[in-house]
Amino acid sequence: MKLHKTALVFVAAAIAGAASVVAIAASTSLFSSGEPSGSGAMLFPQHARSTADGITITLSGATFSGTETTIQASATIDGQPVVPGELTVPPGGFASPSFAGSTVLQSSGGNSTIVLQLPPVISPGEVQFQLKNLVVHSSAGGTQQRHGPWALTLSGPAASAFAATMRVEALQPSSVAIAGTTVAVTGRRSTSRTIIQYSVPSGLRELTPPRLVLSDGRQALPLGFTPTAAGVTATYPVTSFGSVVSVSFGPFSRPGDTGQTVSLGLTAALARAGATASQTNGEVAVLPGDVLNGTSDIALGFSIAQRRLDAGGGIPRNFGRRNPIGDITVLTVRLRGSWHQEDQDPENPSPYATTPGLLDAKGVRLRVLEIATGYSKSATGGIQEGETSVSFYVEPDTDLSRITLLLGSPSRVLGGSWVVQLKPA
Repeated sequence: MKLHKTALVFVAAAIAGAASVVAIAASTSLFSSGEPSGSGAMLFPQHARSTADGITITLSGATFSGTETTIQASATIDGQPVVPGELTVPPGGFASPSFAGSTVLQSSGGNSTIVLQLPPVISPGEVQFQLKNLVVHSSAGGTQQRHGPWALTLSGPAASAFAATMRVEALQPSSVAIAGTTVAVTGRRSTSRTIIQYSVPSGLRELTPPRLVLSDGRQALPLGFTPTAAGVTATYPVTSFGSVVSVSFGPFSRPGDTGQTVSLGLTAALARAGATASQTNGEVAVLPGDVLNGTSDIALGFSIAQRRLDAGGGIPRNFGRRNPIGDITVLTVRLRGSWHQEDQDPENPSPYATTPGLLDAKGVRLRVLEIATGYSKSATGGIQEGETSVSFYVEPDTDLSRITLLLGSPSRVLGGSWVVQLKPA
């Protein structure tokens, strides 16, 4: 079962937030010395190195195209290899007049390898750039600024190959009708990747990202997938200039029935399980007799467990209530069906005002900590509704003898595949 987790602590828009450092779908396997990279672009070996403020950056390879420059490097911090996520480039930390812009997208890989994605270069031959500042992230959640500059030189394409290497071909805009909504699709390609941009149909949720339909009928998932408030940008491997690009969308899910309310008596269920609220770590099955109100087959089970939540766990503010910090009690309810988070006030999201939600016996709403929405596959491989797990913070004075689940609209799978073709402009 595929789970889509939403940590409500509370960065309500993993999709809409503009990140200064964006992960790309690249890792230590993106490059293979002397061969095309994972996207199909040719790798140019690199040998530059620079040390400042205890950090050494060593370049080992790079790809160049009209859409981006991607660099493979290794790094050590105070003599120790970097670990995934330990080193990032802050906004304004990159400087060079030799690139078509100054944005840095970075992804860290294992084995001391980091991958930098930079804008396209604007001239052939040697390309100089600086990393002015770097941020070191500790495992405990702290950060430390390190100051350069780290001055590095890339060996770029020769002048004779520059025009062909930097070629970009626009694709004619097209559209596809999905559930009564017209989805506009645009694209372009370079010698390193094929880039598709589109907007998700209103009221629908993508269950899988769109796939590139290859000439042999196989489908390729995106190498990178960047949702923003304006739409989605997906990047795929290289496709041949002059060829038609086919992209397959779907399946989707959409809201189904109206919201429901289900009340459960936990005291009897815990007694049947032979445990108290503070002692239950395993799941207790919900039987029809435990359902005091509402549909009897939605709630499948629950568990009450202790969890350690450190201050670095992302709790930004307490919303006027006790903050879930330290050793806390967590109630997790497992539901039949796919129930996604719905904020009652999207402009001011609160973990106390979202569905699925929960009221205790005194009518006090509990704080949502995490929602994991799952989908399953049928015997024929089709995606269908699955299960949902919702975790709530149990404050010391919470009364769990009776709980009421406040459920929004369940998601219903809209099966099918919608294919759009983009011709060269």
